[in-house]
Parts: sequence; structure tokens; C-alpha cells
Amino acid sequence: MKDFYTLKEIEQQKRLWLETINLVKEKKEEIKSFLDKNDFKNRKIIFTGAGTSEFVGNSITPALGGNVLSIATTDIVSNPENYLKKDEKVILISCARSGNSPESVATVKLADEIIDDVCHILITCNKDGKLAINKKNDKKALVLLMPEESNDKGFAMTSSFTCMSLTGLLIFNLESLEKIEDIMKNQIEKIKDEDMKSLIDSLITLDISRIVYLGSSCLKV
Repeated sequence: MKDFYTLKEIEQQKRLWLETINLVKEKKEEIKSFLDKNDFKNRKIIFTGAGTSEFVGNSITPALGGNVLSIATTDIVSNPENYLKKDEKVILISCARSGNSPESVATVKLADEIIDDVCHILITCNKDGKLAINKKNDKKALVLLMPEESNDKGFAMTSSFTCMSLTGLLIFNLESLEKIEDIMKNQIEKIKDEDMKSLIDSLITLDISRIVYLGSSCLKV
């Protein structure tokens, strides 16, 4: 059953990417207002997450440049004083599929307790998760919900990872939304489901016992 979910969640990504862009477009003014109001250009920006959600920040921060970091929630909760500074101005961007990981919830709480001037952006796939609920009415927080179907049920995070990554990039490129949407539509049209299934079939029949992934910068996940 998990295999069924994973294949479905791989296939649905093309549709969910466009839905994600539309969700960001609908909230464009709200996002822009939040960033401007909190003087984001003069803040340290920290992407954080647990497990695969950590890889969202790892993947996109090289492309964002500037004062943007990616720090795992597991690192923050074990040594908060190493990463959260009382006198720094911070935007903490929490990425979470379920929004219920204890370390993700604890990281947000620690940031509020330690940092004098912190605001939050929560990118999550679960509207009923603790992260989304806890910060729903907080004026210093912006909750961005991904398409409902991106709340993956399979073992591997697929739709959730790519939708959160796309959102993380888009919120800092709001003026280019339409251009990005056009580019993605053109690229998506080139991806054929039958070609993807054929590739998967060829991979699972290989007589191998180990897979080594190589990547750097944005591809180091």
C-alpha cells in the first residue's frame, strides 16, 4: 500500500506544483505585506525542519543567497544557544509536512523564548498540525498551507518536499511569479507519465544492492 501511495504522490506533483503557485499568488499581497512589515531584508532568515523537511532549506538556501541559513530542528533543540541569539532579528521559516514533529514544535517555542525580535513563516502540508494551529492567530506569524494532497501518506516525502521547496523559493521571488509559472508549465508539458513509469520499471529491475547519490549546492539533499 505504501508503494501505491508513493507512485501516486510522485505522479501528482506536476499538478500540485501549479496549485502551489496559485496558492502563493492568492496570498501574494499578504506575504509581501508580512515581509515588508517585518523588514525582512535586515533580518537573519533561518529555514528549519526535521528529517526530509530539513532538506527543503538545505536545497533552496544556496539559490536565495544573502543572510539565509538552513539549520535542522534537531540541532536547534539540542543546542539552542548555538543558533538562536537574543539580540538578533530573525525570521524563522519552519517547513513541516505534518507540523506535529516534537522538535519542530519545540524549535518555534525556543525561538519565541530566546530571541527578543523573531517572526515566523510556517510552510506546512497539514492544516490540522500543531504548527499551523499554534500560530494561526499570531500577528508575528504567517502560515502558508500547501495543497491538501501534498500531505504525503507514502513512506517517502515527495509532493510535500517539492511543494514546500517551491513555496520557499517563491515567497522571495514574488515579482517573478507569472514568469516562473510560465516556465514551469512549459517544462511540465515535457514530462510524460509513461516515460517516468518506464524509467521506474527499468530501475527496479536492476541487480544492485547499493545506491550512491551525488550532488552539491542546490542538489545536495
